[in-house]
Amino acid sequence: MRILVTNDDGIGRGGLRVLARRLRRDGHDVVVVAPARERSGSSASLGVVAHQATITVDDEQAAGWEGIRAHAIDGPPAVAVRAACGGAFGPAPDLVMSGINPGHNTGRVIIHSGTVGAALTAAAMGIAGVAVSTASDSATGYDTAAEIAAWIAADLTARSRPAFALNVNVPSVPLERLAGIGDAALGPAGIVEIGLRRVTDHLQVTRIATAPPFTPGTDADLLHRGLACLTPLALPWAGPPDLDDLVGSLQHRLATAQGLDAPAGSSRQQD
Repeated sequence: MRILVTNDDGIGRGGLRVLARRLRRDGHDVVVVAPARERSGSSASLGVVAHQATITVDDEQAAGWEGIRAHAIDGPPAVAVRAACGGAFGPAPDLVMSGINPGHNTGRVIIHSGTVGAALTAAAMGIAGVAVSTASDSATGYDTAAEIAAWIAADLTARSRPAFALNVNVPSVPLERLAGIGDAALGPAGIVEIGLRRVTDHLQVTRIATAPPFTPGTDADLLHRGLACLTPLALPWAGPPDLDDLVGSLQHRLATAQGLDAPAGSSRQQD
């Protein structure tokens, strides 16, 4: 499978590299196209869209990827997705994976996330898009999130699905300590909320941690209980995809990896 890997944190971030390498290890044809600098909060923005505007591609900045084709662009991740899907970096991808973001994308505030915006842009162009996030900038979280992302890619290789967008959040724990994998709704509030307040002649951005308890069955609730969670995202012109079988497949893979009995007869939330 040909997979485009992008992010909103920039070409130099560790989560991007861990994800690309893990997918390549499974034999996928991986190409990286990511912002040259931080683009968090860009949602699905394309930035400047004036006719004949130019966006710099800096392959020098994207050097050192050990055989993986990588390109840095002076634009947000949605530009990377649209350009790659249009053939600007070789054949169009079969799948877009965005991340791994160091910080969970949960609750309704995800509409502002560039990580999630890349996945939504892919789905809008008829290609599956998966946004992957973990709790923090840690090797443990990256490794576990990359493993789950690789399992999702394997599932999509094995079966044909209509285009969809999926938001995936993973606790920063070793795979053997992951409490489970479940499907979750978006909560009214995420684990972290964004605030803006006026301070004399400027607005100050604040990141505010939200205290539990969280609404049961939501993404923040599952993460608080130590589970990875998958949240299908509906496009304005389509209903949310039914991914129960994908959740079930991931639960079986996790049980096998942990040496446990696979959960029987349910692809719903694993408690």
